[in-house]
Amino acid sequence: MLASIVSVPALRAVETDEASYSLLVDLADAAGNYDDAELLGNPTPPAAPNQGVCTNGVYLNDTDGQDVRTPALTGLDTTDFQLDVDFILSPLPQEDGMPVVMGGFSYRWIGIFLEDVANGGWVGVKNDNS
Repeated sequence: MLASIVSVPALRAVETDEASYSLLVDLADAAGNYDDAELLGNPTPPAAPNQGVCTNGVYLNDTDGQDVRTPALTGLDTTDFQLDVDFILSPLPQEDGMPVVMGGFSYRWIGIFLEDVANGGWVGVKNDNS
């Protein structure tokens, strides 16, 4: 998985990375603004380098969930940003409502999830925990 979060201020031609986690290489923020991402779960997801980070697609819980978590991005303008993510979905369980990316902890202010996976799937967007 490769994740890059870019702040894009209005009327500004140049984009600057608020955070850039190239999980194919390591867990560090290449932009240098935040601490490393964390790998959490039972079992802990396999770490980079070379193949990125692979989780089991289950929410972090007491028994079998896994999570890749960045620190809180305190400098992110949540009204104007761009998120670029590359991911491979084929090894994940064939379950509907599976989260791919979630913004927020204990609530989901924005997220991307998969639905109708058995029939080819489609991508949905969560907003304000809906």
